[in-house]
Amino acid sequence: MLSALGVGSVLVVDSADNANLTLSFRNIRSSKHIAPAGLNVYDILNHTGLVIAKDVLKAVEARVTGETEGAKE
Repeated sequence: MLSALGVGSVLVVDSADNANLTLSFRNIRSSKHIAPAGLNVYDILNHTGLVIAKDVLKAVEARVTGETEGAKE
């Protein structure tokens, strides 16, 4: 699937408790699975593709903006 997307290497961001996904991506040399809390600029720049799980995106956004979940503007 990754070669069909034309991605050389991919960083996958999903919850740490997704053991099956972690094991699957561990077998693909050019990929890395990481939990949202471990997301960093080095890993993002070191991969040509970035896949973030939809339900994890809010946590990543809150971490980047410094907002707490549920906070109102």
